[in-house]
Amino acid sequence: SEADLCSGTDFLADAIGGMGHTLEAGWLRDHCLFKATYDCVLDYLSYVGCLSTQRNRPEPTTVLKHLMIYQEIRAESSSFSFCIPEIHNFSFVAAGEVFARDGDTSFRTERDSYLVFPKASFAPGRVAVNLASMH
Repeated sequence: SEADLCSGTDFLADAIGGMGHTLEAGWLRDHCLFKATYDCVLDYLSYVGCLSTQRNRPEPTTVLKHLMIYQEIRAESSSFSFCIPEIHNFSFVAAGEVFARDGDTSFRTERDSYLVFPKASFAPGRVAVNLASMH
């Protein structure tokens, strides 16, 4: 049911078997987009057969990229910050580009990369972002 889709139960798939889907929307600040995002989730769940009701199948609008995370970047202090304006999930960073600073330390990519699940707040010792590259 629709109420089940909004549930806070993270481990439902583990409890009853099946497949779990996660929508990472921590950076979704425009509340007007929640309905559109919810509709996209329902379309996807219908497409993979998880809903009993049939929904419109959206046409692909982008080429899919297969990314593999190759490095976790951890904040070492409370002064960690991103250098890229308007950072978001899957932001592209060119090889050698500085994307974050933590005190006197600059973080740069060793190859063309994507920032995966960047955090909005940082705690020393915790992962601030993952680096991924095309696979």
